Amino acid sequence: YEADAYFADKPEELKAYRRLFQGAVEFLRKVAPHLVAGITTAAPGESAAPEVAAQLHQKSPVLFYLYTPFLRDKPFVHRAPDALETDWKKLLDAAGGRPIAFPEVSFSSAAENGSSPEKQADFVRRLRRFLASSDGRKLLFARYVGWRDPPPEMTRVSPGASDITRRKASFFANRGLKRSNGDPKPAWREWARAK
Repeated sequence: YEADAYFADKPEELKAYRRLFQGAVEFLRKVAPHLVAGITTAAPGESAAPEVAAQLHQKSPVLFYLYTPFLRDKPFVHRAPDALETDWKKLLDAAGGRPIAFPEVSFSSAAENGSSPEKQADFVRRLRRFLASSDGRKLLFARYVGWRDPPPEMTRVSPGASDITRRKASFFANRGLKRSNGDPKPAWREWARAK
């Protein structure tokens, strides 16, 4: 997870890791050709190091992305829920025939993240619609994280914390489909809605 962030300032480690990964891909092609391996990075539009993500995915038979649409110049502030459709269409078009999967997709319901429970529900509705209309050979899966907000004490920050620190804590505290006490948010109702 987040290999692009890890390798962003480690060019020598990145080179060594890419060699190791390429060897693993070649080995798997010989012994288990049906099995594909990949590296998980933030989606290119969300990555702090998109050029590193591109290098990591260069030889990958499958592309794994973490996806949360944030404004590039304002960390932990969401773009509009409809960014998903535009972003994912671009990713699928640019994949060069390789399948894509999203092991982690999330969207906060908090005002501190430029969102609301209604915006989060809209995001989930768009996510479900996009998945339902996609070719399962091109878009393998998308896993929404998290089901429930953590208890408030797990994401508290000090009163003097920076804006970014507060927004980050708010994001992790409010991306669940249910509140920490189990009460469903509008996004849960969208998730649980029959097709």
